[in-house]
Amino acid sequence: MTTAYNLASHRTHFIKSYDPHDQAIRIADAIAWSALSAAYYFGKINVPDYPWARIDNDTPPNTLNETGASFQDGGQGTQNCTLDFVLTDILALGWEHDEVIIISLGTGSKTKHTPYDEAKGISDIGQAIKFIANQARDESTTVQEMAARYICKQRPNIQLFRLDYESREDYDLDDTDHVSVYEDGAQRIINSIKFNELVAAI
Repeated sequence: MTTAYNLASHRTHFIKSYDPHDQAIRIADAIAWSALSAAYYFGKINVPDYPWARIDNDTPPNTLNETGASFQDGGQGTQNCTLDFVLTDILALGWEHDEVIIISLGTGSKTKHTPYDEAKGISDIGQAIKFIANQARDESTTVQEMAARYICKQRPNIQLFRLDYESREDYDLDDTDHVSVYEDGAQRIINSIKFNELVAAI
């Protein structure tokens, strides 16, 4: 499952290798829509023949078939992490009693944390700035990971392997001066107990 944010639908689309709707999509295209279309680097990718459903807020909601997407990197939206939708699919496809292994891959994260003594002093303007800067994006992965871990605790037949590393700084994707940081992060993952547990599980 990969993500791509669609400027036409105003939402993240989830492209799945096992979904009949997505079977004809080339893997190169899915990767490009998901990872090579960040606004800061390469810009959007227009896909004029991509079909999608627009669901409105009426009661009952209306479903309208639309065609055409302007895809941006999945990280442009708040749902870049797919864990919630993996869990939704497990339930929708009737896999909740099967042995399921979820592998969720990160690309290096710097966990956000503001000490209480600082948080309590954030002004109204400061709160507005955090909102404009997309504060919802900061919590998306953490909340989804916590939800997945909660479900796995209740359902031992579902195992989660979240493979990521804590980076010391936020580096730009094109920052080649710090390649060794990514290499070290990857090596730490490979050497971790969790990675060895994953290898044994699969």
